[in-house]
Amino acid sequence: GTYAAYLSQPGELGYLSQSIANDPGQPLLISFWLDNPVGGVPSEFQVRLDGKELFDQTNSPSFGWTIVQLLATSVSTQALLQFGFRQDVDAFGLDDIGAMIVPAPSFQSVAVVSNNLSFSWNAWTGLAYQIQYTTNLNAQGWQNLGLPITATNATLTHSEALPPDSGRFYRVAMLP
Repeated sequence: GTYAAYLSQPGELGYLSQSIANDPGQPLLISFWLDNPVGGVPSEFQVRLDGKELFDQTNSPSFGWTIVQLLATSVSTQALLQFGFRQDVDAFGLDDIGAMIVPAPSFQSVAVVSNNLSFSWNAWTGLAYQIQYTTNLNAQGWQNLGLPITATNATLTHSEALPPDSGRFYRVAMLP
């Protein structure tokens, strides 16, 4: 796609922005490589989606090429992705910007195996997921089942001992 650049006045952030086709409410994975070869003060690098701040690093020391991955949602069909930058001593390096809709997780299987409840669901490598349950779908809160799990491949599985109550509802949530 095409990015629009706005260069700054001394002491202000410059901006690089692009409108991204989006499915409202679906999570977007925004990734890019960032380099700050010299460091220095003052400096700032920020990322916003539809005006909401996702990332803001101020006066950071020097660092080599580092991948940054952010998970966010937008309610518009054309989300505005903005990079703000100021590096008075040298310059930031920015490369390989990507934004893609991440499929929502859904259970592929739920089974009872040897007195354990076993879950399997689709996942996105590197993202964290949490299985949750409730005994009342009209209740406001869901309870976490175990700890969050970070995906190492496209399918995740988790097993827990059968619960003492038989009337539970389960869901899997993608964590920010």
